[in-house]
Amino acid sequence: MATYIPLYNLPIQFVDAAGMPRTAAYFEFYDAGTANPQDLFSDDTGTSIGIAITLNSLGMPESGGNTITLFRDQSKALKVRFLDADGATIFTSGSIPAVASFDSASSTKLATIETNADVTDAANVAAAGAYMVDGSKTLTADVTMGATKFLNLSVTAGITASVTQTQGEGLLTSGVNEISVCANTNDVATMPAALTGRMVVVINNGAETLQLFPASGETHNGAAVDASITMLTGVSGLFMCFNSTTWALIG
Repeated sequence: MATYIPLYNLPIQFVDAAGMPRTAAYFEFYDAGTANPQDLFSDDTGTSIGIAITLNSLGMPESGGNTITLFRDQSKALKVRFLDADGATIFTSGSIPAVASFDSASSTKLATIETNADVTDAANVAAAGAYMVDGSKTLTADVTMGATKFLNLSVTAGITASVTQTQGEGLLTSGVNEISVCANTNDVATMPAALTGRMVVVINNGAETLQLFPASGETHNGAAVDASITMLTGVSGLFMCFNSTTWALIG
């Protein structure tokens, strides 16, 4: 179904160089770039006024005794010729382009896009690989953006060191980790995986010396790969990675 839009928005009076109405001057309409006549219309319902319209004594387009605004089929590019009462061309327009239609089908498509792109819908957000924070959500892990890591500075207190005393047990997962129970000398905690620039705090508030391992294949302070270090009771340490495999004890 065609959509009809105004060629201009308000009735216009066309005058000559002396300011007098161009009575009996007329417009002709063509498909842009051709000599093929094109209909014009007197309203947005598509009432045709043919391929030409003559100006009345006021120099305004008139049809059926009424001054009108000219409408066009927006789907068609248009060329306009304006001629005086003697048929001499006053001007010929360049191409007036077609205008994209926004019909009910387009509206339905837009509504579908809006629904599918709803950023308040957790499923849509997850499918886009995004993370939705609306005040009720909290980050539970480090967030990586490109080469940059935003560190999770969460705190976990009341950790019990592993009595199996092997690497990989008692895995630490927070930015700040308080070991409250270290029942035996060399009970174990294991650092999270190293990542350049990452910082982790470990606090030994247990009763015995803590054995602290790096993650598998990593090192502490230049020690052998996978070797542990010990932390006396009441001691805390700030560890930082200066590369992707090595933890350095800062203090």
